[in-house]
Amino acid sequence: MVSNTNGFTLIEIITVLAIIGIALACFSPGLMHLYEQWQLDTFVDNFIMDIRFSRQLAISKGYRHLVELNLEGKYYYLRGDYVTQPSLKKVELPVCIQTITTTFKKNPSGYITIIFNENGAPGGGGTIEFSTKNDKKATITVLPVTGRVQKK
Repeated sequence: MVSNTNGFTLIEIITVLAIIGIALACFSPGLMHLYEQWQLDTFVDNFIMDIRFSRQLAISKGYRHLVELNLEGKYYYLRGDYVTQPSLKKVELPVCIQTITTTFKKNPSGYITIIFNENGAPGGGGTIEFSTKNDKKATITVLPVTGRVQKK
């Protein structure tokens, strides 16, 4: 009599799947914090690149460009300073961002506006801090004279 010992029994497979399920249940809350931090960091890096791009457009095109951040609508967009120009890019903020604090002044429409003139200098400096519900924070600083953008 020859016995076939290749493969696994159904009980062995179910046991392994149960162990994997228990391990995932234990580690998933920690993974969610890492995912939230990754979302915040990725958004802030992209936002910084868009601010720098707006500055570069102002220098290369020879007229003012701006980034407007809508705090209530949770989005921002890039556009030239002329009203007739369409926005170049509109970006929704990720849902993990709960609060935004800033030292930039709001315009009459309630937007935070970062303006760069044709020389690349900003209309003023300031900071924007993004916070998540788990108190992860990222701060962006635009220096007033040079327009340099930094992440803290």
